[in-house]
Amino acid sequence: MIVTILYRIKCFITDTRRSNAMKKCAAFIHTGSLEVYHNVRLKYLPKHTSYTLKRMIIMAMLVCIEVNVNLEKTGKPKVYSQYSKVRAAWVEKPRNSGKVYIFRHDVIKDMMSVQSVF
Repeated sequence: MIVTILYRIKCFITDTRRSNAMKKCAAFIHTGSLEVYHNVRLKYLPKHTSYTLKRMIIMAMLVCIEVNVNLEKTGKPKVYSQYSKVRAAWVEKPRNSGKVYIFRHDVIKDMMSVQSVF
């Protein structure tokens, strides 16, 4: 009895398929925030349009500010109820809140104050 248990443990540990699969699982890195950054960057700087270097730098800064402001929302997540046919009951689902664009007013105000200095 003990011999068969030890044999199964040995087979489990030395199984190359499992160890190779574990190597691939360990190398996974979640890139959701990076994908969000690239989507916002494409919104402000589409690839089919050419820009000056100054505009590219400024718009890249604006993209970084927007992504960082909207990266982590604070407060309680809003939920709504919906009837699920699978569970045959009412379930609560999270509702995404909209993005925050308050930072734009500060950026424009700072730009106007810098313009008035020159």
